[in-house]
Amino acid sequence: MKRTRNAIAASFVALGLLVAACGGDDSGTTSETTAAATTVATTATTAGGATTTAQATTTTAAPTFDKNATFTYGEGAVTSLDPTLARTLYDNTYLYPVFDRLVHYDTSGSTIPGLALKWAFTDPTTFELDLRTGVVFHDGTPFDAAAVVANLDRSRTGEKSLVKGELAVIDKVEAVSPAKVKVTLKSPAATLPLILADRAGMMMSPKSFTDPAVDRNPVGTGMYQFVKYVDGDVVEYKRNEKYWNPDDVKNAVLRIRIIGDDAARLNALRSGQLDATWVDESAVANLKSTGFKVEVISKLGLFHLQLNRNQAPFNNPLVRRAVNHAIDRTAITKGVLFDLAIPTVQPFPEGNLGYNPALKVSDVKYDPALAKKLLADAGLSGGVSFNCFVVNTSGYIARTEAVQAMLAEVGIKMNIQIIAGGDIIPKFYQNQEAPCASTPFGGRLDPAQTIGLMFSDTGSLNPGKGTTPRILEILKTSLAETDQAKRKTLFQEFSKIYVDEALNIPLHYMSFPFAHRDGVLGVKGLFDVRPFDIRNVGVKAR
Repeated sequence: MKRTRNAIAASFVALGLLVAACGGDDSGTTSETTAAATTVATTATTAGGATTTAQATTTTAAPTFDKNATFTYGEGAVTSLDPTLARTLYDNTYLYPVFDRLVHYDTSGSTIPGLALKWAFTDPTTFELDLRTGVVFHDGTPFDAAAVVANLDRSRTGEKSLVKGELAVIDKVEAVSPAKVKVTLKSPAATLPLILADRAGMMMSPKSFTDPAVDRNPVGTGMYQFVKYVDGDVVEYKRNEKYWNPDDVKNAVLRIRIIGDDAARLNALRSGQLDATWVDESAVANLKSTGFKVEVISKLGLFHLQLNRNQAPFNNPLVRRAVNHAIDRTAITKGVLFDLAIPTVQPFPEGNLGYNPALKVSDVKYDPALAKKLLADAGLSGGVSFNCFVVNTSGYIARTEAVQAMLAEVGIKMNIQIIAGGDIIPKFYQNQEAPCASTPFGGRLDPAQTIGLMFSDTGSLNPGKGTTPRILEILKTSLAETDQAKRKTLFQEFSKIYVDEALNIPLHYMSFPFAHRDGVLGVKGLFDVRPFDIRNVGVKAR
């Protein structure tokens, strides 16, 4: 399902070196009921026997949310309820209900106020936020500038923090007043508002920092207050009665069932144990035919073979290119994904600043003969073998096995190693136990975030830290540049480098089939760089 997304958040609007963010309605709400207009055509016969047609428009109320409902959603495994320790793209589903971020974004991907009402770069290395007042954490602690300073300092300096790389550009955070924070940067960072719209911007109660079980007992300011965590079973929340935007909270109770197995999650939906969940592409047609609703929600991310370019055999660009030409991406999206995803050879989707329209899938055509020649040119005419991690999810395994079969045809042996979702960070990114991971990347709204995370020499999602001087120059320049047209040119150049050098092996852009029973409301327009945000989703009143 192809959707165009705005590549850069509306928060970064340049006027020289002054960048001001935010505008419009700061609530981000949708009304509980919405009027819907219906046009009815009627015919009448005149005295002369002719007929005339008149149209009458009536207004009917849209379905109403049941604010006393319990909404039950099915998700994969959770690694941590501490945003600084979370490891997988599924974790945000569990984090969003309890933690607000400093910056939010709407269904189009544009930034809007969250716990910060407005923000601005007052000069290239000074960033200021004006905070929402009257907000309290679930434990009664006031949310203020001191809490923001404590959170950002913890996230950027914590020994185990997995978001400190994203905040490494910060030199100092200060509370100017109870409602104003000043962030001093080491260098310009145009992506900072977007970084603060993700885990790095999630605000925890400072009192919870010392709780040894904080990763299983989260305390935030969000729509829902944490109730309980049962390992391998459920995370439960209740409505935050003091939430600053009560219209966003559509349910009295939210339950997220932890079901890692695709088939078990699908069966739970069919049997009525779940109101909604994401499903494998292979289940979509049958679900639709049996009365379930399915929305295929496009994401910014992509599914790829991520490579450690500092490890053999992928330290040789000829081998990387051979793999690229050995894969029939169209066959995978048709045969494995039932045409519910878009094949790609570049890292950013159409509509993103980094999307390069000159780069086509046909530019990296499926060509086994060329793949064999490239291997021979690399001195590997006898073949090559490598290990590749894949998370234990049936859909991910299926597309990886399809790649495995294609590579075997040209003499490349991929040894698939199936691991738990929570193991991908330590095994692949940190310990570098394999040169490849067949995995989804959740994507980021600004291409500079992706480049910094995955292709810089300090990127936390760049195993081996392989990069080039030109990539680092593109990143540095894009972070300081305020002209979006110039940034677009830089990012499109990066995309060409990505394709020419086969930095990774993308297969397709991510699309998540979101299935729900009849009566679930608020799904239309759902957008996120992660699988699911519960905001404004609930159950119809009966």
